Amino acid sequence: MVLDPYFDLYGAVISLAGARRIAVPLVADTLRPDVAAMSAALTANTRLLLLNSPHNPTGIVFTQAELSANSEFARANDLLVIADEAYEHLWFDNNRHIPDRLAAGDVGSR
Repeated sequence: MVLDPYFDLYGAVISLAGARRIAVPLVADTLRPDVAAMSAALTANTRLLLLNSPHNPTGIVFTQAELSANSEFARANDLLVIADEAYEHLWFDNNRHIPDRLAAGDVGSR
């Protein structure tokens, strides 16, 4: 499961892994993640949630509340989370990046 729009390389990597991409749109007017939409898109075969914050290509930096909601969603559905934080040092104003491992509250679990 990836949040759409997503970094274009993700599609190729997912295909190379032999997996099927589930793209869940960000909320149109705010470009924020929508856990309800993620839940609706979830299938019995969903195994992984790929998070990208600061988000490429939108530039959105997920808040602590959003990261916590994503973490709760992943735990509740036994999903592995890959946190792509390649742009962790690129943020503006007070939209400071929060490492997903800190937002999740339990480094190294699963």
